[in-house]
Amino acid sequence: MQKWLGYASIVLGVISMALGAYVEFGLPETAGADGYVPALLGLASIVIGAIVLRQLKHNDL
Repeated sequence: MQKWLGYASIVLGVISMALGAYVEFGLPETAGADGYVPALLGLASIVIGAIVLRQLKHNDL
């Protein structure tokens, strides 16, 4: 179960980074839209997912 949470965190992080990049670079100038925050949250989610998977690999939970 914990392995799937790690994978899900990575997948959701990639989606969040893609949406952040789309908002920041793909859309024309939109008032109040900033894509850096979703991109950074996506990066954090990827890092957390990688840590979870690494800990599972080393601890065999």
